[in-house]
Amino acid sequence: MIESTDQGIYPPKPLVQDRESNPYVSAIISLLLYAAFGYMLGGGSVVTMVALVIVLLIHESGHLAAMWFYGYQKLRMLFIPLMGAVAMGNKQDVSDKEDSVILLAGPLPGILLGYVLLFLSVGSIGDGIPFFTNDGSVSTEHFSITDPLMYGIARLFIILNVINLLPFFPLDGGQLFRALFFRTGFVPYFIFAVVSLGFLLLIFSGNLTTVVLLVVFFGRPLYNQYRAQAFYKALKQQHVDYRKTYDELSDRDFWLMRDALPAYSNSYNYIVPDQFRIFPNANAMEIQAIRSLLERRYHQDLGAAGKIFFSALWLLSLLSVFVTDYILPGSIGILERLGL
Repeated sequence: MIESTDQGIYPPKPLVQDRESNPYVSAIISLLLYAAFGYMLGGGSVVTMVALVIVLLIHESGHLAAMWFYGYQKLRMLFIPLMGAVAMGNKQDVSDKEDSVILLAGPLPGILLGYVLLFLSVGSIGDGIPFFTNDGSVSTEHFSITDPLMYGIARLFIILNVINLLPFFPLDGGQLFRALFFRTGFVPYFIFAVVSLGFLLLIFSGNLTTVVLLVVFFGRPLYNQYRAQAFYKALKQQHVDYRKTYDELSDRDFWLMRDALPAYSNSYNYIVPDQFRIFPNANAMEIQAIRSLLERRYHQDLGAAGKIFFSALWLLSLLSVFVTDYILPGSIGILERLGL
């Protein structure tokens, strides 16, 4: 059935049927690729790679468990070689509270588990067996290590999850800050994201591979979000609601979104608005672009008290490493690195 309005005639939008892929197969394949790259470039330590995979699995499983609790569909986990892992799921209506819980559900269980393993792996404070500190020197004055392997895994749990809580986008800490403080208005969020990415590039400036991966995986999507603002502006002028799923999108809104694609990318400059709608088949690239530009509906359900609660939980998690390093000097190594 062709939709007709005072503004034009709109054929039915193309039907899209997603191929159902097995999430376990993609997770296993990506894990094997991640492990292979990590083994080859990380010194060939099987123990270290297995420990790292366990830390990532528990971290992402925390995200997935929270997503499942809030009704997300098509849950899946992917490992990204040389970078880490990511948990994904589909849900159209999301609240700031849900987002905050999901983001903290990844790092907090790993940090808590790391502390449990840490205190199980050390003996009495005082003179103990020699062990290597972060700067490579040998120390015998801090505490004894009763289980070196457990101690190493504990530090890995704590350090990687605490790093993930740093307030830099796209780390979990940075995304939490966006959910709490930068959800309204693109400009404040964009400035925050660019500054965050700049800090990460500065921190890893000595590692060209990491810099390239950061730019590819995070810099390019950020640039695409910037370009998308002209696209959204054009849609608002046409009163198109782009905060929908593809299935919810009306025929009119689909074709008006297609007409606006040149504002998003020069790759679509061949599209002439209001023409060629007699051909109901938009090409696959256009359909994929429209689907990727549809946004979720966010609901702001956190007041001042809620934001303070999640901010305090985040801050206490970060400060815990300093407290632990003070109680067990050198256990994490962060105070030594900061010269404290």
